[in-house]
Amino acid sequence: MVRAGVHGAAELVEGSDEIEVSEVRIIDQFDQLSDAGPGSLVVLDRDLSHVAETYRFDIALRRIGGQGAVGVAVFLPPDARFSLTARVLARKAGLVLVRFDPGTDITQLLQGIARQIADKLHITVERARRACEAIGRVDTRKSSVADIVQLGSMLLGREVVLGTADDARHMDRLAVPARVTAHDGQWLITERMNDADADALVEMVLWRLAAEASRCAVEQESLERYTRRTAGEVLLQLIEADRATRVSLAPTARRVGIPIDASHVIVRIEFDNLLDLSTDDEVAAYQNRERMTNVALEAAPRNMGVWHAAHDPSMLVLLCSDEHAPALDSGLDAQRSIGRIVDQLVATTPGLRIYCGVGSARATLAGLVTSATEARLATSSARSRRRVNQPVSFDAIGLRTTLVEWYSSSSVRESIDALFAPLNVMTDTKRQQLLETLTTYLDFQSSTTQTAEALHIHRNAVRYRIRRAFELLNLDEGDPEQRLFLHLACRARQPS
Repeated sequence: MVRAGVHGAAELVEGSDEIEVSEVRIIDQFDQLSDAGPGSLVVLDRDLSHVAETYRFDIALRRIGGQGAVGVAVFLPPDARFSLTARVLARKAGLVLVRFDPGTDITQLLQGIARQIADKLHITVERARRACEAIGRVDTRKSSVADIVQLGSMLLGREVVLGTADDARHMDRLAVPARVTAHDGQWLITERMNDADADALVEMVLWRLAAEASRCAVEQESLERYTRRTAGEVLLQLIEADRATRVSLAPTARRVGIPIDASHVIVRIEFDNLLDLSTDDEVAAYQNRERMTNVALEAAPRNMGVWHAAHDPSMLVLLCSDEHAPALDSGLDAQRSIGRIVDQLVATTPGLRIYCGVGSARATLAGLVTSATEARLATSSARSRRRVNQPVSFDAIGLRTTLVEWYSSSSVRESIDALFAPLNVMTDTKRQQLLETLTTYLDFQSSTTQTAEALHIHRNAVRYRIRRAFELLNLDEGDPEQRLFLHLACRARQPS
């Protein structure tokens, strides 16, 4: 009744609202305190309540506590204060202190308490109405679904639980559906009272409870989506920004829940044919990527850290952070965990081809960016080795940290962009084909035959593309320095 604000404003000053009360005793004379027995809630009437601000109240608490009473309620205005001594005495004696507003109707208050004590299962039209009103006053921004269900149990004087459709089918149970999770099939369930009128009232309260619980769930889901989308945008900015911009983004990253000072692992998932499998409608395509992001996050192992996700039309980036231990520490377990994420994505989109790279665990904001670079390189390795729908770990491809630092340099990225600028005259498809052929050709030490076999094209097509690439890039294939830089640039180049 205190939590729900039933029968007037109330404040729980000391103790828990979970106490068991066996009787309510209202007194108007100080010498009546001796009548308070074990388990009783002593209510001082309006005239006697003024002692709560005097030393006499300390005496009353000692007497009441020694007789086994469980609490004391008084009628005082909101600005009235119990003395520190009184609160300490109540705490030591295990007494509840309750302040009721002086305008509270004492008769209704005592009748309401007495009804709940006499029969916890008792329910009337008035009680059902007040229960619905109390449920309607819940602030869903500050409460969880569990809080609302617990409130329903308290208001009805009987346990209300969330269960499945199978749980709800029992003949001795009342149940109403409630959308409180991302999945259907949740029900609010309580035991029947074997009284048609009482059951109808309970069911009415359950429907009100289901509405508020569903509203709470929808608001929380909306907030989570907004927070996740914002965190995803910040994550992409962190990965792509230069050092100065990353430092300026750090406070924003913390606000959206990215623990930038933790240990991080970046998982990069590039969609090889998602556009071919998706609709031309941009809104539908975005919703499809959102769906796949949800699938990936649901499949991510919770025991390995906190996960964030970001996506653009060509890829999905997952960030795993752990403040206490290396996030996704390298090993077979980590590889299997990422493999399960990839498997789930492929299972939900038949025919999807994915190239996936996993960076190593690195600390702080600088480590996050380094892990992202490693993941990009591992993904590039997966492409060149045709490792479709299989995660490739950066540790497994044997690249040294010095190379990663080279790739992370903004001046190097500018040089790479300048190197490949002549290819911008080509269509996206032609440019990607050319770069893929060039990278594979360099990986196989200029073997036309092996390149053709890996790409499933004719050797003449390989020769034509390679000749065309060196002409457009204005490079000498026989110059070892130019060839080395080109090979590294191809590895670093993010596939479009």
